[in-house]
Amino acid sequence: MTVAAAEHAPGHITWGSFNVFQYIPRMPGAALQVLYHLLGTQEPGGRCVWTQTALSDELGLERTQVSRGIQHLQFANLLSPVQRGIYQLNPMLSAYENPRDQLAAVKAMPREQRLDVPDFEERYQRRVAEHDARKGQRPRRAKITQLSERRLKAVD
Repeated sequence: MTVAAAEHAPGHITWGSFNVFQYIPRMPGAALQVLYHLLGTQEPGGRCVWTQTALSDELGLERTQVSRGIQHLQFANLLSPVQRGIYQLNPMLSAYENPRDQLAAVKAMPREQRLDVPDFEERYQRRVAEHDARKGQRPRRAKITQLSERRLKAVD
């Protein structure tokens, strides 16, 4: 374990979902690297305190790869942002201090956040496709500049 990882190593976790891997869809390798690292360094209850820069340094990935990996984990409903540098693992993946805590967290989850549904992989793929479609619809900077120039000429 590196010094940086030792600083973020979880304290006292004794209970986790060892069938966690059945809930991971086919996703880019960077997303899996980020997920495995977060699973190994989470606090009880799935709280993860890592900036993208720190994850990038720790994993030896480019920051853009980490950012895209986190985005895929969010598409898969495996990770949620809490605030800058703090993320929350889905309760079905999180480790807890005892099985009672895990059961209570999973029971409190809204149905749409659960991972044990037959269309889990399809929901992930749909979110990725929707994101890619939105990204493709965004006008490029050159087009925005051309539109602005046309509007300015129309005003003159």
